[in-house]
Order: sequence, then C-alpha cells, then structure tokens
Amino acid sequence: MQMSRAIFSVLLACIVQLSLGQNKAIRLAIQAPADSDRLILHAYAKGVQMYICTADPNDTSHYVWTFTGPHADLYADGAYRHLIGKHYASTNKNPVWEDNDGSMISGLKVHQANSPDSLAIPWLLLKTVATKAKGF
Repeated sequence: MQMSRAIFSVLLACIVQLSLGQNKAIRLAIQAPADSDRLILHAYAKGVQMYICTADPNDTSHYVWTFTGPHADLYADGAYRHLIGKHYASTNKNPVWEDNDGSMISGLKVHQANSPDSLAIPWLLLKTVATKAKGF
C-alpha cells in the first residue's frame, strides 16, 4: 500500500504543479490529500486524448463527443528523447501510467475541475485502484 501511495503521489503532484499559478478554486478542487507522499517521478507526455462521436442518447438528432481514453508516450526529458513509459486507459476506462520496467499505476476519478483553458480537457483528482511495482 505504501508503494502505491508513493507512485500515485507522483501523479497527484504533477496535477497540482500544473495548477499552481492558476485559478485557486481549481487548485482546491483537485488538491492532493495532505498525507500524500513525496514526488518520485516527473515525466513529459506526448500523445492524444481519443474521443468518439455518437448519437446523443437523449436526442438522437444530435451528436456528442465521448471521451474514450488517452494514448501517450512518457519521456524523461522535455525534448522527448528518452522514452520511459506509456499512458493509456485500462479495459474499465481508468487511466494507467506504465513504466518501461512493467511498473504501473491505475487511478479512479474522485473529482474533476474544468481547466482554465476552455479548449483543454478537465483536470482530475484520482485515487489509486491498482498498482504493480518493480523498479520504484
């Protein structure tokens, strides 16, 4: 359990770091719990957020975009030269971050806040639902 808290704290810390300097309400809405562990990994992602367009279940004359999941490579540096892992959705649609050594963590959305950028995806507060530790 301690390892999963440590790994997941990385993800929460990254989200909170992104929100520094942004709207205070957003920071509070997705703030990591005070008992979260220290940052153990900082990664850069390059990829996509995938959506599917389907008929609105409430009004089939209209269409809606539904999020299906992320697909990104994770890098150790901002120049995207050293590949260290990947980010994707699990079969039950939870976000997963997987290291090249096979370590992984999966989260479940606890809360979300709209990004200050209206064109960006919502920012999330997640809790750990699955882990597999090897190299951490």
